[in-house]
Amino acid sequence: EITHSQENIKSIAVISSRKDAGKTELSKRLFNKLFLRHKVCLFDFDYRKKGLTKEFAGDKVYKSFNEFRSNIDDFLGENDSLFIPSLEVESPPDFFTSDEFVNELHTVKEKYDFTICDTPPWGLFIDAKIISKYFDLIIYVVNNQVTTFKDISMVKKDLGESKNLKFFYNKFSLFF
Repeated sequence: EITHSQENIKSIAVISSRKDAGKTELSKRLFNKLFLRHKVCLFDFDYRKKGLTKEFAGDKVYKSFNEFRSNIDDFLGENDSLFIPSLEVESPPDFFTSDEFVNELHTVKEKYDFTICDTPPWGLFIDAKIISKYFDLIIYVVNNQVTTFKDISMVKKDLGESKNLKFFYNKFSLFF
C-alpha cells in the first residue's frame, strides 16, 4: 500500500500510545522491506529508549546532526539507505521544534524515497505529537493486551480527522 498508493507517501511516523507495543520492530521491518528497492532513511526519534540506536550504533553518541554527518559512512547501507541514531540532546521537545531538526528532516525527505521514524509513546511524551506533524503517513501500532480503546480515542482526538492515520494490529491472536 505504501509503495503503490495514489497519495504521495514519502515519510512515515510509527507511533503508539504505550511502550512495548512494537513501534521499533515495525519501523525496522518497514525499513528492511523498503530498502530492497528504494533509498530509505530510518530515524530513531525515541530519544529515551533508543532501541534502534542501541542495535545499530552501539555506544556511539552524537550531539548534533553535524557531528553525526562527519561519521555518516558508519550508517550507510545498501542503496545508500541511511540510519540516523538518536542524538544526545538536552530537551527533545525543544530539539524537535528547532531549525536544526526541521532543516535536517527536510533535507533527508528530499534525498530519500522514503523516510521512516520510530517515535516515543504518544501518551507519555509530547515528542510524538510534535514529530508526527512532519510526516505524510502516521502508522499507529495497536498491540493486543497493551493498547486500550482509551489510547486509540486519545490519539484520534489529538489528530482530528487526519486521513493520514492508519492502524497496524500487532500480536493479535484473538478476534478484535
